[in-house]
Order: sequence, then C-alpha cells, then structure tokens
Amino acid sequence: MTRVLPRVSNRDFERQLQAGRFPHSPCRVIGDVKLEGAEIPNTIRLTDTVFTGHVSLAGCRIAGSLMVWRCRFESGLDLCRSSLDGNLSFLEVTGTDISARDASIGKDVYFTAVSLQQQPGVSGRDIALDLTGLSAGNIRIGPPDHNQVMVSFKPGEHPRLVVNGPVGLSSVKCRDLALDKIKAKAIALRDAEIGRVIVQDVQVEAGFDAVGARGRSMAVEKLASQQIDLRGTQLVNLVLSEITCRQQLMMSKAAFYDCSLTSVSAGETTLDGVKGALLRAEGLLVQSLYIADADVPGMMFRGLHVEGNFWGGGLRCNLLQFQGTQGTLWSDSGKTPEKPSEIDGNYIKGSLDLWSATVTTQLHFEAIDVASRIWLSLSTFGGLRFAGIPPKTNPVFAQAASPTPDTVPKGLQHLRAGALILQGVTVAGDCDILELEVGGRNTSTFDGALMLHGCDIKGVLAFWRASRVDSETNQLVKVGERFPDARCRVLGELQVMNCKVARDVDLTNVEVERTGATARYKQIRDGGIVLLGTTIAGELKFSVIRDLPRARALADLLDMKGLEARDVDLTGLDLREPIGEESEKGVGHVMAEGVQISHDLRLHRGQHLFAGIPGALHLDGARIGHLIVTADGFSRSASKDAQVDGIVLREAKIEHLEMPFQGHCTDDCNGFPVPLDLTGADIRNWSFPNRDTAGNKLNEYEIASNFLNALDNDVTFSRGIYRSIAKKLREEGRMDAALRIHFTEHYRAFWEHRRGGWTPGSGRMRPPRRSFNPAELMSRGGDWLYRKLLRYGASPLPLVFVIIGLMATSLFVVAAESRNFELTGANRQLIAVQDVRDARINNGGEGRTARDTRFADLASDTRPCLNGKVIGPRPEDWTGFDAVWMTLRYHVPVLSIVARDDVVPTDDRGLIPAIRVIADAVGVRAPNADAQARNFWTWEADGHNNAKCETPGPAAMSAPAPDDGKSLINPEDWFQTMAILNWIMWPLLITGLLQRLVIQQR
Repeated sequence: MTRVLPRVSNRDFERQLQAGRFPHSPCRVIGDVKLEGAEIPNTIRLTDTVFTGHVSLAGCRIAGSLMVWRCRFESGLDLCRSSLDGNLSFLEVTGTDISARDASIGKDVYFTAVSLQQQPGVSGRDIALDLTGLSAGNIRIGPPDHNQVMVSFKPGEHPRLVVNGPVGLSSVKCRDLALDKIKAKAIALRDAEIGRVIVQDVQVEAGFDAVGARGRSMAVEKLASQQIDLRGTQLVNLVLSEITCRQQLMMSKAAFYDCSLTSVSAGETTLDGVKGALLRAEGLLVQSLYIADADVPGMMFRGLHVEGNFWGGGLRCNLLQFQGTQGTLWSDSGKTPEKPSEIDGNYIKGSLDLWSATVTTQLHFEAIDVASRIWLSLSTFGGLRFAGIPPKTNPVFAQAASPTPDTVPKGLQHLRAGALILQGVTVAGDCDILELEVGGRNTSTFDGALMLHGCDIKGVLAFWRASRVDSETNQLVKVGERFPDARCRVLGELQVMNCKVARDVDLTNVEVERTGATARYKQIRDGGIVLLGTTIAGELKFSVIRDLPRARALADLLDMKGLEARDVDLTGLDLREPIGEESEKGVGHVMAEGVQISHDLRLHRGQHLFAGIPGALHLDGARIGHLIVTADGFSRSASKDAQVDGIVLREAKIEHLEMPFQGHCTDDCNGFPVPLDLTGADIRNWSFPNRDTAGNKLNEYEIASNFLNALDNDVTFSRGIYRSIAKKLREEGRMDAALRIHFTEHYRAFWEHRRGGWTPGSGRMRPPRRSFNPAELMSRGGDWLYRKLLRYGASPLPLVFVIIGLMATSLFVVAAESRNFELTGANRQLIAVQDVRDARINNGGEGRTARDTRFADLASDTRPCLNGKVIGPRPEDWTGFDAVWMTLRYHVPVLSIVARDDVVPTDDRGLIPAIRVIADAVGVRAPNADAQARNFWTWEADGHNNAKCETPGPAAMSAPAPDDGKSLINPEDWFQTMAILNWIMWPLLITGLLQRLVIQQR
C-alpha cells in the first residue's frame, strides 16, 4: 500500500525555513521552493520529505548545517553560491540533480546512499551532482563514516551511490575528498585543490577527469572507467590500483613525487611530460604506453603487458627498471591476460622505443619480453643492464640443487625481444646484456637482431658474467656455475659497429644462430658477430672458462674489421663449420682486416683451450702488438688456400708473433699453423719453443728448424719474413740458426718460381728437376755456385777453401818446380847480348864478371838452356820464397797488376809436376827421381843439347821451343787460368764478406 504524505505548500515551507522552524515530516512539498539569498539562522534538517518542484537555495546564508535525510527532489536541488557554517549532509537522498556550485561549506560534505537521475534537456542542469567550485573541510561521497548519525543501514551494508549523470567536482577545495562506491556517468575533478583524494570502488561510464588537480595525494582503487584523464595533476603521491580503463589513461604533464600503478588495465596510456620522483607500475595491462618527455627520477615496471608499443621519447630519469616476478615462469601461450593479476613478467607485443632519453643511474631490464624490438636511440644512460633474476632471490630457482640442460629454470632467460637496437646511445657506466634472447620473431625477412651502432659506453660492455651482486642481499651470486646455459642468445646477427667502449667487451658464452631468412640489407651477416669500426680501450673477450667447458661463444662468423682494442682473447670462440659454398659467405671465418691491437691477440691458452676456427683468420693490414696462435683450432690442410682455411697476415705489422709447437698435431701438419699467408707482413719479433717436450734445451739447428717448419706453411714467399727471423736470432746470439734461415731464404727464392715450384721439407733442399733449357741450366748453375760457394751470402768460407785449395795446388804442384818458369823475353835477350859481348871481350868468357848470382855461370852444366839459350833459373837457386811469390802473383789479382818479375811461367813446353819437391816434402823419394826429372827437362828424344849452353846464332835465337807432347797444359796456361778464376772469385769473396757484415748488422 502506497503511503500518503501530508501536503505542504511551497510558500508555507519557505516561511517556516526563514523562521527557523522545520515542517512536519514526513510531508510532501508542492511547487517550487525559492529561497535565493535567504538567511537562515540555524541548522536545517529535512527528513522524509518529497519536493515535487525545484528547490532553490542558491546564495543562501545558513548559520548551521544542512542535513537532508531520506528525501526526494523530483526537480532537483540548487545550492549554488550558498554558504553554510556547518556540514552539508545528504543521506539516502534521491532525485534528479543536486548542485552546490561555488558553495562554501564551513565543515564537511557527505553524500551517502544518494541516487540521482539526471533530467535530459534541461538547460543549465547537465550535471547530476554538481559540486564545482565547492569549498569545504572534507567531502565524502560514499558510505557513511563514524561521524554520521541516524544511519538506517544494517551492519556491513554499504549501498552504492548511483548518479545517472556526471559528478562535477571541478575546482573543489577541501582537505580530503573520498569517492567510495559510486556509480556515475562521469566524474570531473578538474583543477581541484584537495589535500587528499581517495577514490575507491567507483564505476564511471564515460570518464574520470582530474585534469590539473592539485593536492597531497590521490589514491584511486578499483576504478572502472571508459577513460581516465590525469593530465597536469600536481600531487605528492598518486596511487592507481586495480584500475580498469577501457580506452585512454592520460597522465601527460602530471607532476608527483611518488606514483604507483598497480593492477591497471587500460587502453592507450600516455605519460608524456610527467614529472616526479618515483613511478612504480606493477600489473599494468595497457594497449599502448607513451612516456615521452617524462622527468621522473625513478621508474619501475613489474608485470607490464602492452598490446601495442611502448614509447619513451625524451624520457629523463635516474632509474628505469623492468623488474621480474618472483616464483613464476614465463607463459609461452601468447594469450593476452584477462586481468592484470594474470600478468607474468613484462610483455610488450609491439616495440619498446626510447629516443633522446636520459637515465642517469641505470636502465635495468630484469624481465621483459618484447615481440617486435627494443630500440634505444640517441639516449644517455648511467648504466644499461639486461639481467635475469638471480637464483638466490627466487625461491623457485633456489630449489634447483643440480640443474641439467633440460631442467634449467627459464627464469634466467626472461629477457626476450624480436630485436635490440642501440643507436647513438651513451652509457656512463656498464652495459650488461645478459641472458637476453633476441631475434627470430620474423622468419621471412630481418634487418639484424642485436645491434649497437655509434654507441659510447664508458664502462664494460658485457654479454655474460660468471657472477653478479644480488641487489637485495648485496652478496656475490655465481650464476654461471649453477646455470651455465643462462646466456645471451641471438637469432640473426649481433652487431657492435662504430662504438666506443672505455673498458672491456665480454662476449663470453654468447650464442648467435642463423635464421635462414632473407636479410633486408646485404651487409647483414646472418648468424654472425660483427664488430666493425669499434674502439675498445680494454679487452675484447671470448674467454674460455676452465670450470665451465660448455661456456663458449658460438657463431657462424666473426667480422671485426677496423677494430681497435688493447687486447683480444678469442680462446673461447667456436665458429661453425662451413658447408658447401658457405665459406664464400664468410661462414667459419674470422675477418679482422685492419684491426689495431696494441697488446695481445690470443687464440691459444693451453691444451683444449683455443679458438675453433674452421675457416680462415684474416688479419690483412692488421697492427698487433703480440699475436699468439697455434695449429689447434684450424683445419691444418696444407693443400688449401690460406684465404679459405688458414691464417692470412698480408701487410700485417706485428711486434711479436708467438707460435707454440703442438706435438699432437704432427699427424696432419708439422706442429705449426697451416696454411699461412705472410705476404708483405712486418713481424719484428718471433717466439718459438726453445725446449722440446721433455724440457731439454734445443740446439741452434733445432731452433732454426722450428722457424723453418712454420715458414714452410707459408703459401707465399716473402724475404722480409725470413730476414726478420734471422735478425731476431742474431740479436739472441744464435748466429748459426740465423745463417741457416738466411740460407733457406735464398734457396727458396731461387726455386719459388721455377718449374714445379718450391716444395717444403725438413731438409730445405730438393733435387733439381731435369731441364735442357740453356737459360734454365745457366740459372741453376749460377744458383748452385752461389749456394755452394757463398751459402747465399751467409758464409763465404766455402769460397775461401776453394781459393786456398787452388793456391796450394799451384804452390806445391807447379810453382815449386823451377823448370816450369823461364826468364822474360827482355831478360833473356839482355843476358844473351851480354854473354856475346863478354865472350868477345874476354876471349870466350874467361874474364866475364858475374852480374846476377841468381842466374848461374853461362858455362855451367846445370844452366837451363834450349838451343843455346838461357831460359830459366837453376834449381839450386829456386827458393821457397820464389815459389810462394809466383803463386801469390797469379792468385791475388792486385799483385799481378802492380808487381814485376824477371821470371814467368814458360809456354815452351808442358807442365812439369814438382815430383822432387813433393817427394822431399813427404819424405819419400824415388831412386830415379832425378833421372826422370832430367828426362822431362832435356828432351833427349828430340835431340836437344843440354850439355852446355852454346852461343846461339840468330836462327837459334828466334826458333820456337818445341813441345814435348807429354802434358795437356803448359805452366803459362795453368797460371793464366788461375789468374782468370781468381779475378772472378776474389770479387765474389769480397762481396760475400761484405754481405756477411751486412747480414750481421741487419
């Protein structure tokens, strides 16, 4: 049964209120109530009253409070510009609209269990609950608090405030504002000045608008709205928790000290231009996220899910961190969470782009999965870190006592991205890209996977760390030992191009795999590590970890052309074996043309600790301080080209080259790298083993063999290499080894371009091939003499032995016999004339005076004569000095020019061996030796007269001396031959001596 209320006219109601009396209740007021500007002396209490008309208290001055309980305003209530000294309280009020625009409330405002139905089309009444410009102590719109009385609700019952229209709170000024359990079309808090705002369990159909609101704090919990607009808000603390925003969440140019976003589900989220100290987002589910030009010292995201893109252009902060969740693993289903509480980790379906960002302390990705790319461009970071959750702080990981490759928790690999691009980035500290899985999201085409272009990193660029400091416990956690498979994995290409790194670059244990897709650009090396034009002040590390044999870097190729570094360690690098024509594309190769390494380039650290390079090591034009390389890790095929599977050092300049001998490699090589290409290489110092495998010192021959074994593997020939080795050995005092190197240099130089080429071998020699080409025969003959006599300039001692041997032969076989000599023509005629003259004067020579004791009396029987002519010295007058002098005269070229003598080798008869002199020298003399010598001398068979030298006639003086026919060469021919040979040999000897001196000085 409908209750019938007593009726009261609007005029009676107005008179009673002005008199300070209250009408009887319940009642029904008929008509409009108009009390604009009225002054009411005391508190107004309206209970169980229905107002059929419009109630206007605009501009009223109420000395007390206005308390409206269980009333109904069918045409609305207007309290605009009214002034109350007490409270404004609405409890279980229904109606169309309530307006308190620009009202001044001395105390608090309460709206509890209010239900308003907006009247459409009424001019000036488009807001159901309009508190715009209201000033009060506290405003509470929602369930009652302990200060309210006459509440008829049951314990635990909190009816929702329903407003079928907007709620206007713009420009409100109050200490606290509480919006609790409200359902409205829209809520506006624009430019409100509120000490504290609490929004809880609010449902808004259109939007929640707090643009320009100012206050100490705003806590919004369980807000569901089509749109949330917090642009330009200025708050000390902002908390958004369990928010559902179906379209846009806008926080542009908001300013706050601490902002927390927890379990927020929104569409397009805009945080551009925000300013504050700390922004925390946990459980954020949005369509897209914009944080452009934000200035927030600390930003932390945990449980972020972005269906679109994350943009952070111009971001400025001290710390930007994407934290991981503890105790849960990744879900690879790809399904979008229905609510923020289901978010695991940080997932961005589009791209994460930060350009012109400034993060002074660190940008830390602890757990993130970006389907498209992470692009950091023209930004500055104090530190950049991609690192998974340490196992010590994660209870799930800590339970894995002895993990295996199949059971390793995926938590350390919670960093995934389609691509990671750092372009023009400056990192003031370390840049750690650890346990990041990048690439492989697009299988048709790709433009690289992990790329650092033009970056300036002031600290370490690390792609793997064996241990790290736990941020929570501040203790060192050895992640590498417990989780060796936790590594940086790149599917595509890893590029570090034109970057500057102030300390080390650690690529230990990184894994790069090819996609098999078509690269968008030709310069992209699928499956490769590219370090073009990068400058590293410290060390480039592909280190091998002794305790972790599986911790090795894997890639198809390594391209580091133009790299500058202090040290490079490639001992922990394994390149994949090329198949088919893949070698032409660089697979299996290390391309390091033009690198500049001031200290060590190490490819070997010990047995089983070396780089695995199935292709070639290209060091063309490199500048290296110390190169350490062995046969280990290479294919060791001497039949192939060094450009394919060897070591290429063309035009390289190396201060120190160290090649340890590998005895276990002698089955397929000589223990040294093969093949080599040392064309134009400048190597200052060489280091080869000085001891054998047993620890015994090697002699100089064995030391030289080590060097030559290595040089045998050089597919080209360069004299400079041999000379640098020889110089090094000479500086060490190993002259014999240096001379052997020098000898081999010339031998190989001769045979290198001959028919059949040069064949390496331990003996450094090869039998000459048969050839009937005169020029080839002459060339080989000249080389044979140069090698045999001068040892290619290394030692002229063989030529010295030849000169001395010929000299001794001339001395003891020819010059020792006086009958092999004769007087010169002038002396012979002079003696003959003098003899004739003396004979005439002294009547047959009785009074002749001896003019030359060397030549005996003309009448003596022992005087050597022929046809009455005196032709030579007597044997008893021929001394050893005469023999030595005649030998030196024809064996030392200079003496034959400057010296003159009265005796010359005879050409009138054959050479007479010095039988008597040789027999006397050895102490054995034949019985008829003198007779035999006389027979050779006197030519009795020809009727020569040797009894006495008679005075010759003119015919005898000019008659030629007959030859005995018993000798193939006469003395004159012998000595002329010796003179010609010595004219050839002595310049060669002097040249050889000078060359030896030059070799010693080089």
